[in-house]
Amino acid sequence: MSKMPKRLQAIYVGIDNAGVDRIAEYAPFRHQNKGGGGSKHLHLIIEHIKPFIDAQYRTLPDAENTGIIGSSLGGLLALYAGLQFASVFGKVGVLSPALWYNPKMFKLAEHHGFSKNKIYM
Repeated sequence: MSKMPKRLQAIYVGIDNAGVDRIAEYAPFRHQNKGGGGSKHLHLIIEHIKPFIDAQYRTLPDAENTGIIGSSLGGLLALYAGLQFASVFGKVGVLSPALWYNPKMFKLAEHHGFSKNKIYM
């Protein structure tokens, strides 16, 4: 008799972007006088949204069981989160990241090197 595969259980939290101000919200570094609010946005997630979810639902709040995913500018922000906040986000989904917008991400990745976290690109 074969074992049933372990079922993945997850809570997905969608966060709407700021519309026309999404560059300011998502880009970690300034570029052509836009962006630079990515770290502030992640602190909102880390300090307010994640603790609220962890308090309201039965979660496994450690980094190994916490992920972040995004595409385009959201992918850029997710990659930044995985590098800068690896102790919070252990799994990172980076879909078509807008690396062209913040080329400083390459230097940041070089600086951080490899971690035990899983980054899916």
